[in-house]
Amino acid sequence: MKKSTFCYLSLVFLFFSCSGTAHLPVPGEKNAVESNISVEYYSIASSYEELKNYKKAIDYYNLAKKNKKMRASSEYKIARCYALLKDWDNAQAGFEKILKKDPSNTNIKISLAYIMAMRGDLEASSQLYSTLVSENSTDVSILKNYISVLCARGMFDEANVQLAVLKEKFPDDADISGIEKKLQELSAPKSEEKTDENSQSSVTTDSPES
Repeated sequence: MKKSTFCYLSLVFLFFSCSGTAHLPVPGEKNAVESNISVEYYSIASSYEELKNYKKAIDYYNLAKKNKKMRASSEYKIARCYALLKDWDNAQAGFEKILKKDPSNTNIKISLAYIMAMRGDLEASSQLYSTLVSENSTDVSILKNYISVLCARGMFDEANVQLAVLKEKFPDDADISGIEKKLQELSAPKSEEKTDENSQSSVTTDSPES
């Protein structure tokens, strides 16, 4: 009796083990599903970004970043999309957050310096560009942006110093003449505009035909 009962229980257990497998949780299945969903969100976000629908892209990157493995890339993309939307406040906040995690990332510093300038924080931008120029002496684009920010601040003497560096290190750069001309125009003393009442009164305009 005991033997038959044992055999019966063994058969019942075997039956449920086989037939019930599909209903039992598979180890790691939840994480795998969540990972696949995050990848899908990231893919959708990238598609919206390519279509220049940056607001929608941000929505889906925010969903994708819930996955720790995709958080860093998603946060970068979110900050970039804000910059492309010219939402400089959110863009700066995003890049500053990334820079705290990766303080030696030159590309993030370059983006941040540009965004600061676009926000009108020229002092902070020029300080960061100054650091970038010293750390990346072979990058001509950083130097040219630094000169532009110095001009915007009205720091023409320092801009001329950096222009001299540009000429010395990158003599064949196609933008040198344009930068030099613009700097001369900006730094030249502005003469008072003379008004000529007679010439103004003699100006005629064509009236629309009736």
